[in-house]
Amino acid sequence: MRRMLGMFRMFMGFQGGIVTRTNPKKSLHAYGEAMVRFNPIAAIRSDYFVTAEGRDYDYGVGIGGRVEGGAVWAEKGTLRVTGGYIWLPVVSGFSGNHNVFTFSADLRGYINRKLGVGVSYGRLWRRSRYTFKADVDEDLSEFRAFGTINIPRWQ
Repeated sequence: MRRMLGMFRMFMGFQGGIVTRTNPKKSLHAYGEAMVRFNPIAAIRSDYFVTAEGRDYDYGVGIGGRVEGGAVWAEKGTLRVTGGYIWLPVVSGFSGNHNVFTFSADLRGYINRKLGVGVSYGRLWRRSRYTFKADVDEDLSEFRAFGTINIPRWQ
């Protein structure tokens, strides 16, 4: 997911919304959040704009949102699902606007209080609509399988 998000930069931003969770003292509890994002300074790699000094980003104001939900089953596993959207109208760069959609899911299971295994999936869709050039659509995804270790152990 880092490679995919490397094309998008949010230099300064604010987000606000609702964060909630069920009783964390229970062995199985859920959480969720819904956020509105505002980035007065955001950038995305441009398909067409390159300056003499090598700058290849379109800059603008990023507006969007993010939702996340998940569950934690103490000492057994976790599940997390996240989705997001950013609209970036270009202020400095090649005339147009960008729409960036993200999705990720992460599932982890624990063999004991210290060792675990997991899988994750991430996807990014970028829809760039340029005023004087051809539009560009990009879809990127990745899948990971991994092992985990809790130091010192699940508490």
